[in-house]
Amino acid sequence: MSASNSTPNSKRLRPYFTLSSGSEQKIDQCSTFVSLPRGAPAISKGDSIAGAYVVVKGRLRVFCYTTRGTEATLYSIDPGETCVFAINSLFNNLRYPAWVEADLETELVVISGNIYKSLFREEPAIQDLTVSALSTVVYRLMHEMEQLQEWTLKQRLVNFLLNTATHDGVVSLTQQQIANHLGTTREVIARLLGELSGEALLSTGRGKIKLENTRELSQLLIA
Repeated sequence: MSASNSTPNSKRLRPYFTLSSGSEQKIDQCSTFVSLPRGAPAISKGDSIAGAYVVVKGRLRVFCYTTRGTEATLYSIDPGETCVFAINSLFNNLRYPAWVEADLETELVVISGNIYKSLFREEPAIQDLTVSALSTVVYRLMHEMEQLQEWTLKQRLVNFLLNTATHDGVVSLTQQQIANHLGTTREVIARLLGELSGEALLSTGRGKIKLENTRELSQLLIA
């Protein structure tokens, strides 16, 4: 991970929560700013956790490996959110239980573990951040489990594309990245995208997908 400290970390966190001036000083003294290019590893399974990871730009992806050796996304961490696995590791003196990489070009502030624990006792904003992280992850994991049990892989792919696309209907991810999110192989994703392209529901290009008919795509989720 590459680091820079040209801007106070407390200032980077202000758009997402408000802290007392004393707490901001603690963060500026005991935190690190990290910038990750897209696809860069952030944490590996078994790593010792140095602090709480708060995303301020981009997105982190937390994933595990299936028995087939493919990746499967557990949840994502968006701006203003922190990683509940890292928090659990901090408070319970555990090693990190999964892998994390930058899903986009990502910036984060790593708050020292001891300082985060101290702020958790004193600052309502940090308490809210922690509880929100837990509730958000529970919801996202439940959502993933429901999809695994009830939806076909094609439906899961369509749902992922609809949730990830920009306002213009563009998904800027490679087929391998999509396969990693859904716990399958690039070849399977390529075949499914080919089927959807053949039905004029989307078009594919190098490193991106354009949704051409979102209304018909969404209908596949209730078919």
